[in-house]
This record gives sequence, structure tokens and C-alpha cells, in this order.
Amino acid sequence: MSFGERMRCRREELQMSRAELAGRLGISKSAVGNYETGVSAPKEEILLQLFDALHVDPNYLYRDSFHARGGAFSEEEWKLLEKYRALSRVGRQTVHTMVDALGDYQSELEQSAPVAETPRVIPLYVSPAAAG
Repeated sequence: MSFGERMRCRREELQMSRAELAGRLGISKSAVGNYETGVSAPKEEILLQLFDALHVDPNYLYRDSFHARGGAFSEEEWKLLEKYRALSRVGRQTVHTMVDALGDYQSELEQSAPVAETPRVIPLYVSPAAAG
């Protein structure tokens, strides 16, 4: 999905008209349409306002072309992120505590796991080819 398609989908998810988004950005309704159809791209200052107006980060709109830290988020990761963002401060702190505890537990499991024996390797000796 392109930047414009994601922009349109997000605007529609928020039940916002092109005119309403244009008003929030201080641009014309046709400019919003041009962004959504890929005819033109928003300038940096409009882009920053667009992220705020649509309540998204750059990764959301540029998901297929902008890869940070090894790749784009999966749909499941986006849903988790949205749920996290909807939490109160206390809820977010609880999530941090749980993730830290799970990370510590994972480290303990990895450290206590038995070390696998290195398989025995029989060396192969190569003799030079005979000249003939």
C-alpha cells in the first residue's frame, strides 16, 4: 500500500472528510486529494502536521518504503502499539514492568540451558594430486 493509500485509509478510519483534514492542515481539499492519489507529496511542515492530525507516526504512512530497525511492523505489532498508546500512565508502567520481567526470565532460561556438546569432527586430510 502506498503512502497516499495509507493516508486515505487512516483518514477514513477516523471518519474525517478531505475537507476536514485540509482545514486542520491549512491546505486545500484538492491538495489532500493529490496526496492521497500520489499526484504530489506534502512538504515537510505539512507532513509533520499530517502525522499529528491522523494520530500516526511516520512508520505508519511510510510502512512499505521506510524500514527502521530491521523492518516494518506487522499488523499484530501495530494493534499492540495502538493498545499501548491508549493505556494510562499507570498501565504503561505496568507493561514496562512485565516486559522487563519477561526479558529477565528469558535471560535466566538461556543461561541455565545445558550447553550442547560440540559434535566430534573427524579431520579430512587432502593429499596433493599426483602429477602424471
